[in-house]
Amino acid sequence: MKGGFKSKRIFCFQFIKRKSRFCYAKGYPTDSFDDQNRQIFKCAFHGGQNTDYFGYKHRGGKGGFKKSGLTDDSRIKILQKLKQFNNDRNKAEQYYYIKVKPRLDANDYTSKRHLRSVDRLKANFRDILKGESLQDKFKAVLRSVEKARKFRDQN
Repeated sequence: MKGGFKSKRIFCFQFIKRKSRFCYAKGYPTDSFDDQNRQIFKCAFHGGQNTDYFGYKHRGGKGGFKKSGLTDDSRIKILQKLKQFNNDRNKAEQYYYIKVKPRLDANDYTSKRHLRSVDRLKANFRDILKGESLQDKFKAVLRSVEKARKFRDQN
């Protein structure tokens, strides 16, 4: 377990129904309180990462390049250190002003990588979304098995 001495650690307040006990992970202070006016602690798995206690609630507006202390010049310096730019400031500047800056101004936080992963997830359910039922899929599988059996019997 990570997170300091076990005797000093404050555990997560979340109750796990399946195991009928409290979560033993390290709890982080949230900005909410219980009935006895004690501060609620939650682990990263049960919502502690969404807390505003440390001043970073919901990455919208603060994630990636949208951090408050970064200027255009500092963002370009960060980009310049990436492998694809090879410490070439001109390439990094072009990329920043063409691709990154418009997304920051439009408050568009979804990356291309995230969109591709969402499309990949949707692709698994594409047949269901088209309206093809599960029964039709099973029939298609049975047909292919019967074809393979006939082909095997002929040879």
